[in-house]
Amino acid sequence: LLAGQLPQTAEIIVGEGPWPAPPLPAGTTDAQAASAYPLVRQELRMGPGGAMTLDHTFTLESDPYLDDHRLDGKPVLPATGALEWIAEFTAAGWPDWTVVEIQDLRALAGVTLQDGPRAVHLKARAAAHSDPGSQAIAVEIQDPERKQALYKATVILAQSLPTAEASPAPAALTGPKYDAATIYTEHLFHKARFQLVDSVHAVNKDGVDAAARPAPVGEWVNSTTSDWLFDPGLLDVGPQLAIVWARVNHDRTALPSRFGRIRRFGSEPITGPVQVSLRMREAPHAAAVLYDVMFHDADGRLRLACEDMEGTMTSALNRLTGAQQ
Repeated sequence: LLAGQLPQTAEIIVGEGPWPAPPLPAGTTDAQAASAYPLVRQELRMGPGGAMTLDHTFTLESDPYLDDHRLDGKPVLPATGALEWIAEFTAAGWPDWTVVEIQDLRALAGVTLQDGPRAVHLKARAAAHSDPGSQAIAVEIQDPERKQALYKATVILAQSLPTAEASPAPAALTGPKYDAATIYTEHLFHKARFQLVDSVHAVNKDGVDAAARPAPVGEWVNSTTSDWLFDPGLLDVGPQLAIVWARVNHDRTALPSRFGRIRRFGSEPITGPVQVSLRMREAPHAAAVLYDVMFHDADGRLRLACEDMEGTMTSALNRLTGAQQ
Protein backbone atom coordinates (compact mmCIF):
# COMPACT_ATOMS: atom_id res chain seq x y z
CA LEU A 1 0.00 0.00 0.00
CA LEU A 2 1.07 3.58 -0.63
CA ALA A 3 1.42 5.82 2.44
CA GLY A 4 -1.65 7.82 1.41
CA GLN A 5 -3.74 4.67 1.41
CA LEU A 6 -3.06 3.76 5.05
CA PRO A 7 -6.19 4.26 7.21
CA GLN A 8 -4.12 5.74 10.04
CA THR A 9 -0.56 6.38 11.03
CA ALA A 10 1.15 3.24 12.31
CA GLU A 11 4.00 3.01 14.78
CA ILE A 12 6.20 -0.09 14.84
CA ILE A 13 8.13 -0.83 18.04
CA VAL A 14 10.83 -3.50 18.05
CA GLY A 15 12.15 -5.04 21.25
CA GLU A 16 11.10 -6.90 24.35
CA GLY A 17 7.89 -5.76 26.07
CA PRO A 18 5.76 -5.06 27.98
CA TRP A 19 4.95 -1.69 26.46
CA PRO A 20 3.45 1.49 27.88
CA ALA A 21 -0.30 1.94 27.91
CA PRO A 22 -2.02 0.81 24.68
CA PRO A 23 -4.04 3.39 22.75
CA LEU A 24 -7.68 3.90 23.68
CA PRO A 25 -10.32 2.57 21.28
CA ALA A 26 -11.02 4.82 18.32
CA GLY A 27 -13.18 7.78 19.27
CA THR A 28 -12.57 7.39 23.02
CA THR A 29 -10.92 10.22 24.93
CA ASP A 30 -8.92 9.91 28.13
CA ALA A 31 -11.67 11.77 29.98
CA GLN A 32 -14.29 9.28 28.76
CA ALA A 33 -12.12 6.35 29.83
CA ALA A 34 -11.54 7.90 33.23
CA SER A 35 -15.29 8.41 33.74
CA ALA A 36 -15.67 4.64 34.08
CA TYR A 37 -14.15 4.98 37.55
CA PRO A 38 -15.68 6.92 40.47
CA LEU A 39 -12.47 8.58 41.70
CA VAL A 40 -10.67 9.38 38.43
CA ARG A 41 -12.42 12.38 36.92
CA GLN A 42 -9.59 14.16 35.09
CA GLU A 43 -7.75 13.37 31.88
CA LEU A 44 -4.71 11.14 32.02
CA ARG A 45 -1.63 12.29 30.16
CA MET A 46 1.44 10.63 28.69
CA GLY A 47 4.52 11.85 30.53
CA PRO A 48 8.26 11.58 29.79
CA GLY A 49 9.46 8.12 28.90
CA GLY A 50 5.95 6.78 28.33
CA ALA A 51 4.78 7.16 31.92
CA MET A 52 1.07 7.77 32.49
CA THR A 53 0.30 10.74 34.73
CA LEU A 54 -2.68 12.33 36.45
CA ASP A 55 -3.00 15.46 38.56
CA HIS A 56 -5.64 15.72 41.25
CA THR A 57 -6.45 18.17 44.02
CA PHE A 58 -8.09 16.73 47.11
CA THR A 59 -10.80 18.86 48.70
CA LEU A 60 -13.78 18.00 50.86
CA GLU A 61 -15.99 18.94 47.90
CA SER A 62 -14.25 16.65 45.38
CA ASP A 63 -13.59 13.84 47.88
CA PRO A 64 -16.26 14.16 50.59
CA TYR A 65 -15.37 10.80 52.17
CA LEU A 66 -12.25 12.47 53.63
CA ASP A 67 -14.50 14.40 56.00
CA ASP A 68 -15.20 11.12 57.83
CA HIS A 69 -11.55 10.05 58.11
CA ARG A 70 -9.82 12.58 60.36
CA LEU A 71 -6.77 12.32 62.61
CA ASP A 72 -6.70 15.03 65.26
CA GLY A 73 -9.32 16.91 63.28
CA LYS A 74 -7.44 16.87 59.94
CA PRO A 75 -8.89 14.99 56.93
CA VAL A 76 -6.48 12.22 55.92
CA LEU A 77 -6.57 9.94 52.87
CA PRO A 78 -6.73 6.38 54.24
CA ALA A 79 -4.31 3.81 52.86
CA THR A 80 -7.26 1.92 51.35
CA GLY A 81 -8.34 5.14 49.61
CA ALA A 82 -4.84 5.51 48.17
CA LEU A 83 -5.07 1.89 46.99
CA GLU A 84 -8.35 2.54 45.16
CA TRP A 85 -6.90 5.70 43.59
CA ILE A 86 -3.87 3.75 42.38
CA ALA A 87 -6.05 0.93 41.03
CA GLU A 88 -8.49 3.19 39.16
CA PHE A 89 -5.71 5.38 37.76
CA THR A 90 -3.92 2.31 36.39
CA ALA A 91 -7.14 0.83 35.00
CA ALA A 92 -7.87 4.08 33.15
CA GLY A 93 -4.32 4.19 31.76
CA TRP A 94 -4.27 0.57 30.58
CA PRO A 95 -7.90 0.07 29.41
CA ASP A 96 -7.24 -3.19 27.55
CA TRP A 97 -6.11 -4.87 30.78
CA THR A 98 -7.80 -5.69 34.11
CA VAL A 99 -6.46 -4.76 37.54
CA VAL A 100 -6.35 -8.02 39.51
CA GLU A 101 -4.14 -7.19 42.49
CA ILE A 102 -2.06 -4.59 44.27
CA GLN A 103 1.31 -5.51 45.75
CA ASP A 104 3.52 -3.83 48.32
CA LEU A 105 1.46 -0.69 48.92
CA ARG A 106 3.47 1.54 51.25
CA ALA A 107 2.25 4.59 53.12
CA LEU A 108 5.27 6.89 53.12
CA ALA A 109 4.21 10.44 53.94
CA GLY A 110 0.46 10.19 53.36
CA VAL A 111 -2.01 12.83 52.16
CA THR A 112 -3.42 15.26 54.75
CA LEU A 113 -5.58 18.32 54.17
CA GLN A 114 -3.87 20.74 56.52
CA ASP A 115 -5.44 24.12 55.79
CA GLY A 116 -7.21 23.59 52.49
CA PRO A 117 -6.83 21.71 49.19
CA ARG A 118 -3.99 19.24 48.68
CA ALA A 119 -2.60 18.65 45.19
CA VAL A 120 -1.05 15.31 44.21
CA HIS A 121 0.56 13.88 41.09
CA LEU A 122 0.01 10.23 40.13
CA LYS A 123 2.60 8.54 37.96
CA ALA A 124 2.62 5.01 36.53
CA ARG A 125 5.14 3.14 34.42
CA ALA A 126 5.14 -0.44 33.12
CA ALA A 127 7.88 -2.63 34.56
CA ALA A 128 10.66 -3.77 32.25
CA HIS A 129 9.75 -7.44 32.71
CA SER A 130 6.47 -9.15 33.52
CA ASP A 131 5.14 -12.70 33.60
CA PRO A 132 3.40 -14.05 30.48
CA GLY A 133 -0.20 -12.85 30.33
CA SER A 134 0.27 -10.10 32.91
CA GLN A 135 1.86 -6.71 33.37
CA ALA A 136 3.36 -5.11 36.46
CA ILE A 137 2.87 -1.35 36.76
CA ALA A 138 4.84 0.74 39.26
CA VAL A 139 2.66 3.58 40.60
CA GLU A 140 3.34 6.48 42.93
CA ILE A 141 1.17 9.20 44.43
CA GLN A 142 3.57 12.13 44.70
CA ASP A 143 3.81 15.58 46.21
CA PRO A 144 4.07 17.64 42.98
CA GLU A 145 6.24 20.36 44.53
CA ARG A 146 8.72 18.25 46.48
CA LYS A 147 8.65 15.32 44.02
CA GLN A 148 8.25 13.16 47.12
CA ALA A 149 6.45 9.80 47.03
CA LEU A 150 3.48 9.80 49.41
CA TYR A 151 2.27 6.31 48.52
CA LYS A 152 3.76 3.70 46.20
CA ALA A 153 2.64 0.29 45.00
CA THR A 154 2.86 -2.24 42.19
CA VAL A 155 -0.32 -2.96 40.25
CA ILE A 156 -0.72 -6.34 38.56
CA LEU A 157 -2.74 -6.42 35.33
CA ALA A 158 -4.14 -9.50 33.59
CA GLN A 159 -6.54 -10.23 30.77
CA SER A 160 -9.41 -11.02 33.15
CA LEU A 161 -10.31 -11.32 36.83
CA PRO A 162 -10.25 -14.64 38.63
CA THR A 163 -13.75 -15.99 39.20
CA ALA A 164 -15.32 -15.47 42.62
CA GLU A 165 -15.99 -18.95 43.94
CA ALA A 166 -17.51 -20.27 47.14
CA SER A 167 -14.75 -21.15 49.56
CA PRO A 168 -14.69 -21.88 53.27
CA ALA A 169 -13.84 -19.00 55.56
CA PRO A 170 -11.27 -19.57 58.31
CA ALA A 171 -12.55 -21.50 61.32
CA ALA A 172 -14.64 -19.27 63.56
CA LEU A 173 -12.99 -17.71 66.60
CA THR A 174 -14.27 -17.64 70.15
CA GLY A 175 -14.02 -14.57 72.35
CA PRO A 176 -15.76 -11.37 73.41
CA LYS A 177 -18.35 -9.85 71.10
CA TYR A 178 -18.82 -6.13 70.39
CA ASP A 179 -21.56 -4.16 68.70
CA ALA A 180 -20.83 -1.44 66.16
CA ALA A 181 -21.71 1.41 68.51
CA THR A 182 -19.15 0.21 71.04
CA ILE A 183 -16.19 -0.13 68.69
CA TYR A 184 -16.86 3.16 66.89
CA THR A 185 -17.16 5.00 70.19
CA GLU A 186 -14.47 3.36 72.30
CA HIS A 187 -11.83 2.12 69.83
CA LEU A 188 -12.15 3.77 66.41
CA PHE A 189 -12.09 7.33 65.07
CA HIS A 190 -13.94 6.60 61.81
CA LYS A 191 -17.15 8.52 61.07
CA ALA A 192 -20.30 7.76 59.08
CA ARG A 193 -19.06 6.70 55.64
CA PHE A 194 -16.38 4.48 57.19
CA GLN A 195 -18.66 2.90 59.80
CA LEU A 196 -19.25 -0.28 57.83
CA VAL A 197 -18.74 -2.88 60.57
CA ASP A 198 -22.15 -4.10 61.73
CA SER A 199 -20.93 -6.40 64.49
CA VAL A 200 -17.80 -8.06 65.85
CA HIS A 201 -18.49 -11.73 66.52
CA ALA A 202 -15.27 -12.52 68.40
CA VAL A 203 -11.88 -11.07 69.31
CA ASN A 204 -8.99 -13.05 70.74
CA LYS A 205 -5.21 -13.26 70.41
CA ASP A 206 -5.55 -15.01 67.03
CA GLY A 207 -7.67 -12.40 65.29
CA VAL A 208 -11.14 -10.96 64.78
CA ASP A 209 -14.37 -12.19 63.14
CA ALA A 210 -16.89 -9.56 62.04
CA ALA A 211 -19.80 -8.76 59.74
CA ALA A 212 -19.62 -5.69 57.49
CA ARG A 213 -21.21 -4.17 54.42
CA PRO A 214 -19.88 -2.60 51.20
CA ALA A 215 -19.43 1.17 50.83
CA PRO A 216 -22.02 2.76 48.47
CA VAL A 217 -20.21 4.77 45.79
CA GLY A 218 -22.87 7.48 45.76
CA GLU A 219 -22.35 8.21 49.46
CA TRP A 220 -18.59 8.53 49.07
CA VAL A 221 -18.26 10.61 45.92
CA ASN A 222 -20.51 12.49 43.54
CA SER A 223 -20.80 9.55 41.16
CA THR A 224 -23.38 6.81 40.73
CA THR A 225 -22.49 5.64 37.21
CA SER A 226 -19.61 3.34 38.10
CA ASP A 227 -18.52 0.93 40.80
CA TRP A 228 -15.39 0.43 42.87
CA LEU A 229 -12.56 -1.82 41.82
CA PHE A 230 -11.56 -2.79 45.38
CA ASP A 231 -14.09 -0.85 47.54
CA PRO A 232 -11.91 1.36 49.77
CA GLY A 233 -14.51 1.47 52.54
CA LEU A 234 -14.94 -2.28 52.82
CA LEU A 235 -11.17 -2.77 52.58
CA ASP A 236 -10.73 -0.27 55.40
CA VAL A 237 -12.65 -2.63 57.67
CA GLY A 238 -9.44 -4.70 57.80
CA PRO A 239 -7.28 -1.98 59.38
CA GLN A 240 -10.23 -0.98 61.58
CA LEU A 241 -10.44 -4.49 62.99
CA ALA A 242 -6.67 -4.46 63.48
CA ILE A 243 -7.17 -1.41 65.69
CA VAL A 244 -9.90 -3.22 67.63
CA TRP A 245 -7.58 -6.23 68.05
CA ALA A 246 -4.72 -4.02 69.27
CA ARG A 247 -6.93 -2.13 71.72
CA VAL A 248 -8.46 -5.30 73.17
CA ASN A 249 -5.21 -7.26 73.41
CA HIS A 250 -2.58 -4.54 74.02
CA ASP A 251 -4.46 -1.31 74.84
CA ARG A 252 -2.73 0.34 71.90
CA THR A 253 -3.86 1.68 68.52
CA ALA A 254 -2.44 0.24 65.27
CA LEU A 255 -2.37 2.29 62.06
CA PRO A 256 -1.50 0.62 58.72
CA SER A 257 1.89 1.16 57.08
CA ARG A 258 2.12 -1.49 54.36
CA PHE A 259 -0.21 -3.82 52.44
CA GLY A 260 1.66 -6.82 51.09
CA ARG A 261 -0.83 -8.23 48.59
CA ILE A 262 -4.48 -7.37 47.88
CA ARG A 263 -6.36 -9.56 45.39
CA ARG A 264 -9.90 -9.27 44.07
CA PHE A 265 -12.18 -11.94 42.63
CA GLY A 266 -15.24 -11.55 40.42
CA SER A 267 -16.34 -8.39 38.61
CA GLU A 268 -19.90 -8.02 39.96
CA PRO A 269 -20.60 -5.72 42.93
CA ILE A 270 -20.00 -7.28 46.35
CA THR A 271 -23.20 -8.12 48.22
CA GLY A 272 -23.51 -8.03 51.98
CA PRO A 273 -23.53 -9.01 54.70
CA VAL A 274 -19.81 -9.60 54.22
CA GLN A 275 -18.01 -12.03 56.49
CA VAL A 276 -14.66 -10.54 57.48
CA SER A 277 -11.98 -12.81 58.94
CA LEU A 278 -8.80 -11.19 60.30
CA ARG A 279 -6.05 -13.58 61.32
CA MET A 280 -2.85 -12.50 62.99
CA ARG A 281 0.63 -13.47 61.86
CA GLU A 282 3.79 -13.49 63.95
CA ALA A 283 4.93 -9.86 64.14
CA PRO A 284 8.59 -8.87 63.64
CA HIS A 285 8.71 -6.77 66.85
CA ALA A 286 6.61 -5.87 69.87
CA ALA A 287 5.09 -2.70 68.39
CA ALA A 288 4.14 -4.30 65.07
CA VAL A 289 0.96 -5.98 63.88
CA LEU A 290 1.02 -8.39 60.94
CA TYR A 291 -2.17 -9.99 59.67
CA ASP A 292 -4.29 -11.34 56.79
CA VAL A 293 -7.93 -10.44 56.08
CA MET A 294 -10.44 -12.39 53.98
CA PHE A 295 -13.78 -10.98 52.77
CA HIS A 296 -16.55 -13.44 51.83
CA ASP A 297 -19.78 -12.13 50.30
CA ALA A 298 -23.37 -13.07 51.17
CA ASP A 299 -23.08 -16.16 48.94
CA GLY A 300 -19.94 -17.39 50.70
CA ARG A 301 -17.62 -16.43 47.84
CA LEU A 302 -14.16 -15.05 48.50
CA ARG A 303 -14.14 -11.53 47.00
CA LEU A 304 -11.11 -9.82 48.55
CA ALA A 305 -7.97 -11.42 49.95
CA CYS A 306 -5.55 -9.20 51.87
CA GLU A 307 -2.26 -10.81 52.80
CA ASP A 308 0.76 -9.60 54.72
CA MET A 309 -0.85 -6.44 56.12
CA GLU A 310 1.41 -4.43 58.43
CA GLY A 311 0.85 -1.74 61.03
CA THR A 312 2.47 -0.17 64.07
CA MET A 313 0.91 0.05 67.53
CA THR A 314 1.25 2.94 69.95
CA SER A 315 -0.71 3.99 73.03
CA ALA A 316 -0.26 7.65 72.02
CA LEU A 317 -2.95 7.18 69.37
CA ASN A 318 -5.53 5.84 71.83
CA ARG A 319 -6.80 9.43 71.93
CA LEU A 320 -8.24 8.86 68.43
CA THR A 321 -11.69 7.55 69.29
CA GLY A 322 -15.23 8.54 68.47
CA ALA A 323 -15.76 9.57 72.07
CA GLN A 324 -12.84 12.02 72.05
CA GLN A 325 -12.92 13.54 68.55
